[in-house]
Amino acid sequence: MRITQSSMSKKKVTSITIEAEKDEDLAEVEGALISHKWIRQNDQGDLETAPAHRSPPIFFDKDIDPIWDGKPATIRRLREPAKGEGGKYSNRAFYVQSIGGYTGNRTEKAQRLILSGFETLRSRRSLRDGKCWEVWYLPGAWAAEGELMGRSEDEIKRWILDVIRPGNVALSGESWGLSIE
Repeated sequence: MRITQSSMSKKKVTSITIEAEKDEDLAEVEGALISHKWIRQNDQGDLETAPAHRSPPIFFDKDIDPIWDGKPATIRRLREPAKGEGGKYSNRAFYVQSIGGYTGNRTEKAQRLILSGFETLRSRRSLRDGKCWEVWYLPGAWAAEGELMGRSEDEIKRWILDVIRPGNVALSGESWGLSIE
């Protein structure tokens, strides 16, 4: 099954043509259009379906699951800079978005960020188009790992801009949170 043609008019899809090899696949697509079925096409090109009145079955999501790699989230212990590190770190957090930027290579860049200590924050998938957004987060230079370990905030920022070349980078000014006294 494949989309053979679509036409657009000022950000609106006005038509879409789907070609199916089997009549039953086309019937499943029609079922999805009337909110009766969940459908998706797997990597082999086969259509997978489930009733829409139940939660959709959990499928492997090649765009998101490789990032998690089935590992549970880990909690990092936040710490204050050690003596002598005061001038090196100002406790700014890094937020990076649109890592594909202008050069692409999203998968390679994602692995470099993960190995450097960044965590991925993702939205839920949109009900409209199934897309999600993500922000890559590093709580501070002190939390950097791999090739960024021991680098200053300015060096990390320069690395992000020169190597990752994302669409957007933000550094936080101050962070406040609840504490137990």
